[in-house]
Amino acid sequence: MVFHSVVWPYLAESERARVTGIIEKAGRAAAPDAPLAWLRLEPRMEPQIEPQGEPGGYEPEVRLRIYPGYDERVIATTAFHAPAVRWLAL
Repeated sequence: MVFHSVVWPYLAESERARVTGIIEKAGRAAAPDAPLAWLRLEPRMEPQIEPQGEPGGYEPEVRLRIYPGYDERVIATTAFHAPAVRWLAL
């Protein structure tokens, strides 16, 4: 498993791309009997648009991808420095 929490905002786009590439390469080598999970809690990199069309916040999302065969999904949202996690239906 690869896990990180609130790292992306501190990395340049090129560094995020490099880390993603390394994880994707490891994911391509994963197999059903030896999977790789990528779990991360990171702020949304683009603001959420509220139903009224107004820009919202960059609230953190919990994302999960399991290689092979499990596409990336947002499995929960939360707030910064708060215990409230909103689990989403999968």
